[in-house]
Amino acid sequence: LAFIDLMALLTEGRGGEFTPDPRPGEPGRLSYAPSGREPRLWVGSRRGVPYHSKVRDEGEPAGPGDLVHVTPEALRAREDTDGLLDFRADVVPLIAAEIHRWVPDAPLAAPGEEPLDWLDHPLSWLEGDAHLQVTRDAVVRHIEHDLRSRTHGDVSSARALFQVLLRLFGVLVEQLPPARLRGGAAGGYPRWWHSLFSFVDSGPPPHRLYQLLALERAGVVHFLGPRVRVSADESSGLFTARGGAGTRVTTDALVDAFLPEPSLAESTNPLLRDLVTGGGTAVGRESAASPGTLEVDSRHRVIGPDGRAQPQLWAVGPWTSELPIGAFARPRTNAPCHRRNDALARDLLHAALRHGKTARANAANLSVESPGEPAAEPTPRTVRSLRLGVLGPGKIGSALTRAALRRGVEVAVAGRSPAPALAAKLPGARHVGPDVLASSCDVVAITVPLHVALALEPAAFQGAVVIDATNPWGEADAAAVAAARVELGDLDGRLSTSELLAARLPAAHVVKTLNHIGYHDVEDHGREDGDPQRRAIAVAADDQRAADAVGRLLQRIGFEPVQVGTLAEGRELEPGAGLFSGWSTRDELSRLRRELVRVA
Repeated sequence: LAFIDLMALLTEGRGGEFTPDPRPGEPGRLSYAPSGREPRLWVGSRRGVPYHSKVRDEGEPAGPGDLVHVTPEALRAREDTDGLLDFRADVVPLIAAEIHRWVPDAPLAAPGEEPLDWLDHPLSWLEGDAHLQVTRDAVVRHIEHDLRSRTHGDVSSARALFQVLLRLFGVLVEQLPPARLRGGAAGGYPRWWHSLFSFVDSGPPPHRLYQLLALERAGVVHFLGPRVRVSADESSGLFTARGGAGTRVTTDALVDAFLPEPSLAESTNPLLRDLVTGGGTAVGRESAASPGTLEVDSRHRVIGPDGRAQPQLWAVGPWTSELPIGAFARPRTNAPCHRRNDALARDLLHAALRHGKTARANAANLSVESPGEPAAEPTPRTVRSLRLGVLGPGKIGSALTRAALRRGVEVAVAGRSPAPALAAKLPGARHVGPDVLASSCDVVAITVPLHVALALEPAAFQGAVVIDATNPWGEADAAAVAAARVELGDLDGRLSTSELLAARLPAAHVVKTLNHIGYHDVEDHGREDGDPQRRAIAVAADDQRAADAVGRLLQRIGFEPVQVGTLAEGRELEPGAGLFSGWSTRDELSRLRRELVRVA
C-alpha cells in the first residue's frame, strides 16, 4: 500500500488527471492525461503484483461460515512432545485445507510446492529470460483478473477467500502465542503469515488498481515483475533493478516503498535501544520469533534477559513481540485489539492497587500481609480464554453470545440456521455442529425450547457442564414434560424440569440458571465485579464443580452467581415459583431464598 500512496503522489499529486473510460466488461476503466511532471516508474516486488483489490460487499456471508481444520483440537493434535508447533509444517497445511473448503475452486499446489504458493506467488511461473512484453502482459492480466473476480458479477469465491483469511487471522492470534511455536522467525509466523493475509485482505480500493492500469497504458508505469533485486553502483550513483523473469533497468533514483522493519538495537532513541543492548542494565531482550522487537509475554510483561517475566514492567505496541492485530475492528465482534488493551489495563490497575496498599501499610509501620506480586515465572506456553457453547441462538442464546463475546469469552454456536446466516447474526462467534459443541467448550448453554432439550442426543453431552436455561412454555413443552414424567415414573410430578433434563442427559452435569432473566437484561444488566448493585443470578446444581464453572462464567459476563441448592430445589426457579422473579442483588436474592426455606 505504500507504493499505491507513492503512485498517487507522483501522478495526480503532480497535476495528472484520471477520467472515466468504461469499456464492455470494464465499467471502472480509466484513462490518464499526464501533466508532464511525472517520473517514469519501474515497479516490482517479491511477488511482482500489487495487493489484491477490496472485495465488493465483503461483509455479505460467503463460504461455510465455520472452521473445521484450524481448530484448537486440530492444533493440539499436531503438537510435539514439548507441546510446540512448527508453523509451516503443522499449521500451514491446515490453513490450506480450510481455504479449499471455503473456496472449492481455489488452485491446488503443484507437487513439490508449498501449500499456499499459488496464493503467495501468483507469478511464480514467470522466470528465465522472458521478454519485457511477456512480463508486462502477465502483470496486467493478473490485475485485470483480480478486478473482475472481486468487483464484477459473481464475487462469491473472492468474498469467501477474504472471509476465511479474516477468520483464520483472528483464530491464529488467539491460538498461537510465540511460546507455542518452534523455529523462531524462520518458521514464518507471524511475519510471513501477516504478509500473506495483508496481500489478500488489506489491499487498495478498486479504483486505485484501475489507476495503475491507466498509468501503464499512458507509459508512466512499467512492470519489472516478481523477485526483483536492486544493486547500487557507488561510483556512478546509479541503481540497477533486475526482475526474476529477466527484466533489467538502470535508473538514477530508487524509492523503497516499504515500511521499515522495527529494530530496537538500531533505533536512534537511546531509551528504546538500551532496552535490549544495555548490557548488564538491559531490562529486556530481543524476540527470537520477531527479530528487532522487544519480547513480551501474553500479559505484555517484558521478558528479561534471563527469560523471566518482569513483574512490574509492561510494553505494548508494534515494537513488541505481540502478534499483529492490525485488522480493522468490526462492530460488535469484541475484536482482539480491544480485548488485549482491556486485559492490560486491568493488570495495570491491579498492580497500582497492590502498590498503593503496600505503600500505605509501610507508611503506617503496620505489619500486614500484602498479597504482593507473585514471583516472576517463565513465560507460559499458552493462554486460553473461557469457552462457552450455545445450543440454540434464539433470543436468549443470541443475547448470551453477544454478552460473552463482549467480555472476552470465546463462544461457539450451534443452531439450525446455515453457517453463513449464523456468522452474519453473531459475528465473532465460532459456528460448529451440535455433535462437537460439548467437546470443544467448557460450558454449554442449552437455550432451545424445553421440548427440544428433552429430545437431545445424550451421547453428544457426555461429561459436559450444561446450563439449563429452559422454561416450560406452551403445549409442546407441556406434552414433552408429561411424557418424560411417565417415562421416569414421576406420576405425581415431584421432579423439577431440570431433573428431567438431567435424566435425559445422564452423563452431563446439569446446572439450572439464566432462565429467570430476560434476554434484553442479559445484554444490558452486566456490571463489574464489586458493584453493590450487580444483578444476582440463581444457580441450582447437584454437582459443585459444575456449579463453580457456571458461576465463573456468570461472573465473567457481569453477574453475581448465588447458589440456591440442588436441581430438586431448582423448582423454585421455574415460572410461578418463589425465585422466578425480577431484578435482585446477591443480598436480596439470598434473603428471598432464606424466607422460602423458612416458610417450607
